[in-house]
Amino acid sequence: MRTPKLLLLQLALAAFALPAAESRGQGPGTPSYWLPADGVYNDANENAWSVGFVPDVGFDEAAVITTNDNAQTPVARINSNLNTQPAAVYLGELAGESGTLRIENGGSLSIGFIDGNSALGGVNVGLGGVGYLDVAPGASLEGGYLTMGGEGGSVATFGGAGAGVTSVMLTVSGGNDAGEFGTTVGAGNTLRVVGPNVDYRTLSFTMAGGGTLAAGITGGTHSAVKSINAVGVAGTLLLEFDGVTPSVGDSWTLFDAPGVNGRFESIEVTGAPALPLGQTFVFEAEANGASTHGVYGRVSLEQQLVLKVNRDTGSVAIQNGPTGVDFDGYSISSELGAFNSALWNSLDNQGVSDWRESPTDGSGSRLSELKPTGSTGVAAGPGIELGQVFQYPTPIEFGTELEDVAFEYYTPDGDVVQASVIYEGQKFHNNLVLVVDPADGRAQLVNDSPFAVSIDGYWVGSESGSLNPGNADWSSLDDQNIGGGAWTEANPTGNSLVELQAEGATLLAAGATYNLGTLFDTAGVQDLVLQYLFPEDEEFTRFGAVDYRAVSDLLTGDYNGDGVVNAADYTVWRDSLGQDVAPGSGADGNGDGAVNQADYNVWRSNYGSSIGGGLSPAASPAPEPGAAALLIGCCVAGASRRRRASC
Repeated sequence: MRTPKLLLLQLALAAFALPAAESRGQGPGTPSYWLPADGVYNDANENAWSVGFVPDVGFDEAAVITTNDNAQTPVARINSNLNTQPAAVYLGELAGESGTLRIENGGSLSIGFIDGNSALGGVNVGLGGVGYLDVAPGASLEGGYLTMGGEGGSVATFGGAGAGVTSVMLTVSGGNDAGEFGTTVGAGNTLRVVGPNVDYRTLSFTMAGGGTLAAGITGGTHSAVKSINAVGVAGTLLLEFDGVTPSVGDSWTLFDAPGVNGRFESIEVTGAPALPLGQTFVFEAEANGASTHGVYGRVSLEQQLVLKVNRDTGSVAIQNGPTGVDFDGYSISSELGAFNSALWNSLDNQGVSDWRESPTDGSGSRLSELKPTGSTGVAAGPGIELGQVFQYPTPIEFGTELEDVAFEYYTPDGDVVQASVIYEGQKFHNNLVLVVDPADGRAQLVNDSPFAVSIDGYWVGSESGSLNPGNADWSSLDDQNIGGGAWTEANPTGNSLVELQAEGATLLAAGATYNLGTLFDTAGVQDLVLQYLFPEDEEFTRFGAVDYRAVSDLLTGDYNGDGVVNAADYTVWRDSLGQDVAPGSGADGNGDGAVNQADYNVWRSNYGSSIGGGLSPAASPAPEPGAAALLIGCCVAGASRRRRASC
């Protein structure tokens, strides 16, 4: 028992041992620091704490487990019933610090609150740094709140392999006037609930964007988080399958609450085979009389229709995977107007039952049909072809995304399913693109847009170090004397290739291409990133695209394929001007499917280029249209004279 005399001695010793403890404490309450690198946290182990006593709610003391002189990430283990309640638990107190609390089988921790205390009666997993909290099967945790914050990277795990129920009760009222109650998972942190034997009850549950809820699925059922108030979800739902192979129709309950607000931004899966076409995990809330609080939040595996869009041919098809799906309506939309409705081969046009276009003939932004009676089934296979209706919309600004096709369909039960759109073929990025050949490491910088843009810097990065910075590998713009030697390399490494143009800028015409050598290590990771600078930029904030595919030996602007961009290619362009062609074929230098003035600009920008290098610094400037025509005319006239002379 503590007496006033002992308390004064305790405080004096604390001040001597940790003179900055009071100013160092970041959480409410009087901090008591865990000293061992790895030890048992129980009622008798008073020497494990900086104040010489086990932290006690009666003295408003918080148990702080964070980096100390003995360990970067010290570990405190509770393997028995802890009678002395702390006023709070803080794991990872300051930025750059970390700490771990493990409540093992047979262990029990109750965090208390007394009116007048400044500590709020809960646990912070990552106060300012990073924390790790484990509550094992057969263990229990009780308190007013669990908050996961700090600098991100904190993990709390409830349940796991082993006998017994994991009990987590965050329903104790206490210092809620400060807004701390229930469960809060901040950005960058992960809350993991494993298996069907976790009894998890909380006043509330809120997950921020960037946070992760990991559900360890070990059987046909799963432990639900039971929240007295409506839960709020965002961030990522991570499904970790262990010994379970999911199949269509399987579902697992994750929440039992009065309601579910928000939605998970993504659902990721580990430990399960790759899913067949159209199978997807779906999270949704449903009212259920069997629930404790009225609503279940469930994740299930569904078979859905998908929309396949072929970028190269424009064909669009509704397809399905191994499990049949019936539908009685669909709508395909694009706010940018990506459809040529004149080529729509609707179910109505195909004479399939009583399907009707809605509205008739559709439009460039929407193609819809309804079936007034019954439904139509879609089995695995080629599905339902709807014609070559896809066309890239004409961009009005450089760098904007052009793929916005959305697909929804309607089921006989009245459900509206927002389904997946799968693009196939080569993407038109409307941006600068680093094309990388994964087979040989060659790379090209391409202006994959219909706009001419000027740049005065670019950066290729690889976190894994998969770049080849050697002179024999990277063929920089500096090496090629582009811009008359205005470009300068900046300390090339396996992680970073940078070039800057100190004065002026280099104009990249629509479709312009620069060969950059074999800058990619084919044995490395495909993690390259491209950023670039416009003349008005002070730092790298613009992202280009990276496309891993075969690098063609054909030059941009080389419309006749002879390996040189010259006057002969102008003739090909002139003779096909105004024609619609397959994107990227013939004289379609910018890949928009039409031979037009933009393709002349591509030819002009690359005039003098040849296979093996970029634009030759000694190349003659491209002739103007009149001069080119005159040059072609002279060649033709000369050829005619030679023919006549030989007759």
